Amino acid sequence: MNKLRTSLVYLNAKRYGLAEAEARQCAARWGRHIDTLFDQAAADKVAQECGLRTVGFPDVPTPGTLYVTAHFSAYTLVSIALSRHYNRTIYIVVGTPPAEFEQTIVDSVTRAGARAVIIRSNFSMLKNIRNAIDEGSLVVSLIDVPWHRLIIPTRDYSRFDFGAGQIGASKSIFSMAERLGLKTCFVLCEPGDGQFRIVHYGEMSQARCFETLAEAVARHPDHFERFCELHAYYDGGRRTDDIVTFTVGENRYCVRAWDYKSWKLSKSVSAAIETALGADETEATGLIRSELQRLTDCAHEQIVYF
Repeated sequence: MNKLRTSLVYLNAKRYGLAEAEARQCAARWGRHIDTLFDQAAADKVAQECGLRTVGFPDVPTPGTLYVTAHFSAYTLVSIALSRHYNRTIYIVVGTPPAEFEQTIVDSVTRAGARAVIIRSNFSMLKNIRNAIDEGSLVVSLIDVPWHRLIIPTRDYSRFDFGAGQIGASKSIFSMAERLGLKTCFVLCEPGDGQFRIVHYGEMSQARCFETLAEAVARHPDHFERFCELHAYYDGGRRTDDIVTFTVGENRYCVRAWDYKSWKLSKSVSAAIETALGADETEATGLIRSELQRLTDCAHEQIVYF
């Protein structure tokens, strides 16, 4: 449901600290990226059409290294660049996605001229990572929260400055590297002039990785894929009281900024709003406010249309 996602991107971008016009622009651009840059199945096409350039890569990979990256820009290109630059197999650490999704990643990376193997998050993960490192292959993992994985109460989270608030992140990848005696090396895909730059930042702590990611997001906020779920693991930030509204099919939906609660308006109310929008947005806004007042017993002022 891309309209819901882009609406959440807008709300989260405002909470992150962007002004209304910037947040709108961020959400609009993010919506265009979702089926291109953020689509791991399309990574080979992005690499071919846009090209990639490695920046700061050592001539040979540093022994005993776990490469880490983030959901930023065309992030699957990091795996492709590492494998192609060093002519080695790249092992990609994932959570527990469906098997067909794993194969989609492998196929896309393979079509781009790289070699990839998936390491799933299970009881064999540490052993599989150790074996991959010992055989001279490369291993890469994402460090920010992936799709649909929200806060897990029993997990140990760290907090890092991120825009106007703080982002939460699990320590698990860095703790795992420490247990295995591995260095963590941060590599990030960043938009450039006509092609993507795959930047090798070198060995970094978790805090320094997130500091570097925050700097990249500040430069190109629409390239941060996690904006659609940032509210699930974000503290503080700039308060916004917006109501975002959009249509899917014959129904209009509303999402409230401060608690991200959503409502599906009835077809009759949705039709009345659409009729009013054709003539006078002020009248349509009044209808939405009235309906939300009835549903929530709260007054809502700022209505933003998507």
